[in-house]
Order: sequence, then C-alpha cells, then structure tokens
Amino acid sequence: MGIIMNKNVRVFLFLLVLLFSGVLMGSDRPYIEDEGETASNIADEIIRFHVIANSDSKEDQDLKLKVKDGLVKEMAPYLSEARSIAEARDILFSNLNKMEELAQTIIIQSGYDYTVKASLGHKNFPIKVYGDYSFPSGIYEALSITIGDGQGKNWWCVMFPPLCFVDETYC
Repeated sequence: MGIIMNKNVRVFLFLLVLLFSGVLMGSDRPYIEDEGETASNIADEIIRFHVIANSDSKEDQDLKLKVKDGLVKEMAPYLSEARSIAEARDILFSNLNKMEELAQTIIIQSGYDYTVKASLGHKNFPIKVYGDYSFPSGIYEALSITIGDGQGKNWWCVMFPPLCFVDETYC
C-alpha cells in the first residue's frame, strides 16, 4: 500500500506542478513560455516511451500498438516499484534485451519479419500534448522501440513517472 501511495503521490505532484505552471501563465492548458528552460527542467524528471512503426500503413500502425500494449503490460510491474528516475533508468536499462525480445516475439507472432531495436538514450522531441498537458520541445531521455525501418508514425507516453500505466487514456 505504501509503495502504491508513494507512486500515486509522486504522479499527482508532478501533474500538479505542470498544472500550476499553466495557471500562473494565464493559460487553460499547462504550457510554459520559456520552452528551453522548462524542457530542461521537465526532461530531468521524466523518461518518455517512444514506439516507432515501420511505416504508416494501417497494418504497421496496428502492429506498433500491439508492441506497445505488450511492452506496457510487461514493464508496468517493474516501473511501479521505481522511486526515482535513476531507479527507473536502471530498471529499463537492465531490461532492454528482454523488451527487445518481447517486441520481436509479438512481431513474429503477428506474421511479420521486421527487425526491432530497443534503446535508452536522449532524443530531441517536438512539442507534444499529453492529455491536458503540453511538453515543450527539447531533449528528453526516452526508451525507444524502433520497428523495421522506423519510418512510420510513432506512439509515445511518459514512462516515468509511470503515466503510461496510471491513465491509459493518452497511451
């Protein structure tokens, strides 16, 4: 119960900071004018999850969502235990091969022979809206799963704090 409460409190506080940032700027959507500084501040506190499809075909986009669903389901129990971004990073890094193998299994079981690559690193992201929250453009740490050529539309969420697992409305 304590661990769940800590996770919920951490997520609540993170969202509260984003909310007040927008309210103080006089916006109905939390958005910060100074994107460079804010992106840096936010980026130090989150890890994004990024799944990139082989192409924009309906089949490849559907496959991307299958891979996403499998990985979110697999990683939720591990990341719910993380009390800090450093712990989350360690969990993800130690499970990179496992995630890549699971994604490859899902791809093969779905009838495709695409390669898949899992990586954890820093990437440049454009401004993104996640529900009622805007994340400024900037460099963020991200777990990226690239399917095949990685030329299709992507799917993303915030993996830590574990918003992907708290509210799948935006996942």
